[in-house]
Amino acid sequence: MSINVLGINDGHPSSICLIRDGKVLYAAMEERFDRIKNSVNFPILSIKNCLSYTNTKPEEIDLIAFSSKDIDPIDLNKLAENKQDTRLTVLSFSYISSFLPISAVDKLCIVGSKIRSLIKMKRYFFEYKNQLEKLGLKNAKVIFYDHHTVHAATAYYFKQEKPKKVLIFTCDGEGDGLCATVCIGEKNEIKREVEIPFFHSIGKMYNEVTWYLGLKPWEHEYKVMGLAPYSDEKHAKKTWSVFKKMVVIDKKDKRKFKNNTHKWAHTYGLLLKKKLYKHRFDSVAYSIQKLTEEILTKWVKNNIEYYGINDVMLSGGVFMNVKANQKIMEMPCVNSIFVVPSCGDESSAIGAAILGYIDVCRENGIKPNFDSIRDLYLGPDFNENIENSIKNISRIKYKIEYYDEIEDKVANIIKNGGIVARCSDRMEFGARALGNRSILADPSDLRVLREINQQIKQRDFWMPFAPVILRERAKDYIIQTKNSNDQYMILSFDSTPLAQKEIIATLHQFDLTCRPQVLDKDWNESYYEIIKSFERITGIGALLNTSFNLHGEPIVCTPKDAISTLERSGLKYLILGNYLISKK
Repeated sequence: MSINVLGINDGHPSSICLIRDGKVLYAAMEERFDRIKNSVNFPILSIKNCLSYTNTKPEEIDLIAFSSKDIDPIDLNKLAENKQDTRLTVLSFSYISSFLPISAVDKLCIVGSKIRSLIKMKRYFFEYKNQLEKLGLKNAKVIFYDHHTVHAATAYYFKQEKPKKVLIFTCDGEGDGLCATVCIGEKNEIKREVEIPFFHSIGKMYNEVTWYLGLKPWEHEYKVMGLAPYSDEKHAKKTWSVFKKMVVIDKKDKRKFKNNTHKWAHTYGLLLKKKLYKHRFDSVAYSIQKLTEEILTKWVKNNIEYYGINDVMLSGGVFMNVKANQKIMEMPCVNSIFVVPSCGDESSAIGAAILGYIDVCRENGIKPNFDSIRDLYLGPDFNENIENSIKNISRIKYKIEYYDEIEDKVANIIKNGGIVARCSDRMEFGARALGNRSILADPSDLRVLREINQQIKQRDFWMPFAPVILRERAKDYIIQTKNSNDQYMILSFDSTPLAQKEIIATLHQFDLTCRPQVLDKDWNESYYEIIKSFERITGIGALLNTSFNLHGEPIVCTPKDAISTLERSGLKYLILGNYLISKK
């Protein structure tokens, strides 16, 4: 008997995952197909592509597992656009809460979540159910899992080789009434020990600071993190005195943190406007980042001391903050750390599918048998479509060449100052480009930063790039002191003196940290050979790797997307499989 479970995250950003007999066959985000950054659309296009790519018939799906019970706040606002403004309700809740004790406010969070659950069920029966039936998925059983249980499951079941007992921390903006939990994972079971209602969300506070700074909330938080090191404690002293009181560790239960402002997160913007008048923008970024790092490290440390478990796993959107992850990793009390790659809500489709697979196995008296997830190349490839895609390319504007072994050619272009985009093989899952939908450049040449920023990516000048490093050269470039997952650009590390010379263009230009993808040969051999060839020519065992997209657009998916990005940017070279396309 073959068991097929389809996991769906119908929130921000929407995504899907297909598990067959304990193995992840496919995972992708809807944004790659509908070309809307962080798309919240129901993932119809992803599901269609998944069924086609994996040769799965709709009637073979045993279970459809959703990653939350209530509706995403962003989705809720979208639904309200043509009805009534939800801000009035939020402000009313905020006003009422200011007169209530925190315990009562926490209960309001749960009540609010249950109301949103009713909205989600209504939406399912009047919208989602109809869309699933159009896809032929009318006979599959449907289940809705608790959001933070899903985040914890994504971490715990991601790989089979792990410590016997682990502490699992989940932390995000909000989901099903909560913003954070602490669980113990042991003997393939997860037991929740701590839960924190979403009134206390530090993720939502970071989100509101992003908005306050004029950036795009739910998307540009990483820009705030990148800006933060350019200030320091001396210059941000006044601003830090405001922030350090906003979220604190709960004195009654040190396993928790709490919102000390007594304001709902949705009204932080008004609070910030009042408290931070004439404060410098970089001091604001520094202070919210410092607050996040201090609260998360204290929270993790307190729970480690309470439970006596020193191996930790992190999941949920707040842990996309690679600098906070580094602070946690470097604490003496942490023995090992695993951070879910691309651990925002997109990865919750994987966790939902995992929980669904476990439940189907139990119902049928079958022992669950998981395969570890490794390289995240879980999306579709379009190798068969490459030749059709290049037929319409103008031979007047472009030169098209085919190479049986293209890796040496790419390495030489990069060595001579060229910037090369690569669209090959299976698309990566998640927010990070891991080589198959990447832009590659010389990591030692600071001049490429200006060219990539101005002519291709149109990125903010202060944002750092990242390196891809050969596994055997990792110790040459990054300082690793713990057992950690360094393959996914989800942790930052201090750099070595050699890195500050040979891969300087991939480091944060102020604090010289780096957010690497450390590459094992058997994870992606063609990609590995490009870097290895570059090493043979230059002695440098790394490349600059940034996502293949224009600013504000999703990472490219198809050869058509890649060609369109080539045409609309200052890119000169594009790799499609074994084809090299060059602007004349």
